[in-house]
Amino acid sequence: MDIFRKLRPGMSSRQQVIAGSLSGLVIIIIAATWSPHIQRFDSMVKYFQQLLSYMCPPVVAVFLCGLFWKKATATGAFTGLIAGLVIACGLLFGARHTPLARWNFLYVAPVLFALSLAIIVLVSLFTAPPTEHQVNTYVWNRQVFRDETRNLAGVPCSKIIACWPSCCWLPPVYLSSSGIET
Repeated sequence: MDIFRKLRPGMSSRQQVIAGSLSGLVIIIIAATWSPHIQRFDSMVKYFQQLLSYMCPPVVAVFLCGLFWKKATATGAFTGLIAGLVIACGLLFGARHTPLARWNFLYVAPVLFALSLAIIVLVSLFTAPPTEHQVNTYVWNRQVFRDETRNLAGVPCSKIIACWPSCCWLPPVYLSSSGIET
C-alpha cells in the first residue's frame, strides 16, 4: 500500500482497499500460472536453487558494476538487468534445444553473469556517463575505506557488524580444513 500512496497521494480508504484487492488478485493469478512449472523439478530445494541461479546473476552484475565502475549508467544497469532476466527466463523455461539447456544450472549462472555484465558495459559505454556527484556518492573508492577505518579505530571487533560474517564462516572453514570431524 505504501507504493500506491506514493504514486497517488490523494487516494481514499476505499480506493486503497480496491488497489490492495487488485494487487492480491494479480499475485494469486501469477502464483496459479507459475505453479505448474514447479512440478518439473525433483524437489523444492532444487527448484529454489535453480531459480536463484538463473535470476541472481543479472542482479549481481548490476550491483557490482554500480559499486565499482565509475562509467556505469542507470540505462546500462536497467538494460542489463532486464536483458539478463529475459535470457534467464528463456533458458529456464523455453530454450530446451540450446547447448546451455543441457548444462547444470550451477554452470549456467556464470554465463548469465557474463552476458549481463557485457550488456551493462556496452550500453553504459554508449550512453552519457553519470555526473561527478553521482559517481562520488555511490561508487566505492579507497577514501570510503579509509574514512570507515578511521571512524572505527578503537571500537572492539565484537561491536563492528562487518566482523560478524567472519565469525560465522571462519570456524567451519577451520574445522573442515583441519580434519576434525564434527
